[in-house]
Amino acid sequence: MFKQILFPIIILLLSSCQYFTLKDQIKWADENNIEISFPKLYNYPQNGTAAGDTIPRGFYITSYPGVTLSKVTLWLSAISGNTGNYSIVLTAYEEVYDGPIVGTASSYVFLNAYPSSIPVVFDFSNIPMIIGSTIAFKLTVDTGPITTFNYDTNGNYAGLTGSSIGIVQTNGTTPPLDTFRRDGIAIILEGEK
Repeated sequence: MFKQILFPIIILLLSSCQYFTLKDQIKWADENNIEISFPKLYNYPQNGTAAGDTIPRGFYITSYPGVTLSKVTLWLSAISGNTGNYSIVLTAYEEVYDGPIVGTASSYVFLNAYPSSIPVVFDFSNIPMIIGSTIAFKLTVDTGPITTFNYDTNGNYAGLTGSSIGIVQTNGTTPPLDTFRRDGIAIILEGEK
């Protein structure tokens, strides 16, 4: 508790120093076991009713609203009969599904069968982003009982509909941005504004 209160004060003091960058602040927090949380740029958690699609469906953001990408939380479940341990990779691409890789994040989780989705966090370590850029995301299985799984599309969009949700799911991950499937997925995306 003391560290959580003290951390913002120390960061405020140190950030006024020209040489104490955001990267330094994050490193210092890690070394002192202080968890940093970033604003939720998209906050569409699963709305309680599982509605999954399998990979290789992808998703993209047409106008990224932040200057960094910290964490992405998705709700995942195994396909019936394939529960088990999975190592899952989420890759972010610049502009299109075969564009330059912006970053990758992995999670090792035990997945129960659909509809028992669980939130899985992919930590991108606060990588720099360009505000307004298009970012395409692809999920893959590194290891697991099979090479596919479900991810939830039924997010709580807080009254938003259509393109105002800001996230588009595609039928696949064929470049440039495959074909439209739906607006929105269940996701929490954190980063700096």
